[in-house]
Amino acid sequence: MGNHCCIIGCLDQGSLAYTNGNNCIANGDPNEMIDGSGSGGTTMNQMDQTTNQRCIRPFTISRISSIQLPADSRLYRDQTLLKTDNGLDIVKKHISLNSLQSFIQNELSTDLVIRTTIDHSNIETNKVIQNFYITSFGGLSLKTLKTNHINLLLNATIDLPIVDFPKIMNNSINNNNNNDQQQQQQPRQKQKQKQKKHRQQQQQQQLQQQSQQQLMMETLRIPISTKEPRTLKLYMNDVADKIHENYLKNGNTLIYCYDGSLNSVVLAIGYLIKYTDLWLSEAILHMKYTRKGFETRAANDCGNELGTFKKIIYKFAQKHGKNDLLDLSITKSTTF
Repeated sequence: MGNHCCIIGCLDQGSLAYTNGNNCIANGDPNEMIDGSGSGGTTMNQMDQTTNQRCIRPFTISRISSIQLPADSRLYRDQTLLKTDNGLDIVKKHISLNSLQSFIQNELSTDLVIRTTIDHSNIETNKVIQNFYITSFGGLSLKTLKTNHINLLLNATIDLPIVDFPKIMNNSINNNNNNDQQQQQQPRQKQKQKQKKHRQQQQQQQLQQQSQQQLMMETLRIPISTKEPRTLKLYMNDVADKIHENYLKNGNTLIYCYDGSLNSVVLAIGYLIKYTDLWLSEAILHMKYTRKGFETRAANDCGNELGTFKKIIYKFAQKHGKNDLLDLSITKSTTF
C-alpha cells in the first residue's frame, strides 16, 4: 500500500518533450523548466509563464506503514468549535444528501450560491491519488460515494453544512441487501444455472460490506477560510495525517469545499507535499491538471492560484524541504 506509483498529467500533442536530471519529462522550452532539485528553483511568475507545461514523472507515496491521528489533535478537538480565532462563525447545520440541491438553491446566501455554482466542470469528482478524491459541494452525490466506496468525507469550509454521511452508507448497504433478495426470487431453473456465479457474487458483496463496516465512517469539518488564512496552518498537518491514515486502512477519502477549486485543493497539495516525493511546484501542477478550475477565482482575486493561502503553503513546503519556488518575502520570514 505504501509504495504506490502515480503519473503526473500527460503531454500535449505536438509539444517538444525532454528530460532533465530529475527524470522529469516536460514540454516547451527547456530553459523555462521548473527546477525540482531544490538547488535554485523558480519564482511564481516564472511558473505562471510555463502554465502550459506539464511535468510528468512517476511519483511514489510514502512508505510509512502506520499513522494514527491522535485523539487530542486539533482537527478532532475543533469539531465542536463555534468560531475561528478571529471570530468568524462556523456553521453547525447538518443536511441530508437528498436535500443538497434544494439547500443550494433556496437557503444559501447569494455569495455562497455563486461560489457553489453547479456547472459541468466543478461537479466532477477527480482522483488526486488512489483512495483520495476531490469535488465541490454541488458535486456530492450518492453515486459518487458508492462508486468510490467513500468512508471519510471532509468539509473544507466554515460556512457550508455537514452532509449526514452515515445515513448515506446505511442506505447503500440496505440497497445491496434488497438486490440480493430480488436475485433469490428468480425461478429455480435460472438459479441453478447461475448458482456458482451467484455464490461468488454474494461472497464478494459480503467481503465488501465487512470491509466497509470495519472502517469507521466519518464526516469531519476542516474550518479553514480565505478570510483568515492562518486557519490553514492550524489544520494542514492534521488533515494530511488523517488522509494518509485512511489510505493505509484501504479507506477512501472525499474532500470538498465550495466549487472544489481552492480550499480543498490547497489541502490536497499539503498531503502531496507531506506524503509523496513531489516538490511544491510539481504538486501544484498535479492539482492543476487533476482539478479543472483550480486557481481561476484566486488568481483573479489575489494574483496567484493559491490565493491568501500562498504564504502558508510555501512555509509548509519549506518545512518539509519541498519548496522549490522562490519567494524571498516568504522564505526569509519565520518558519511554519
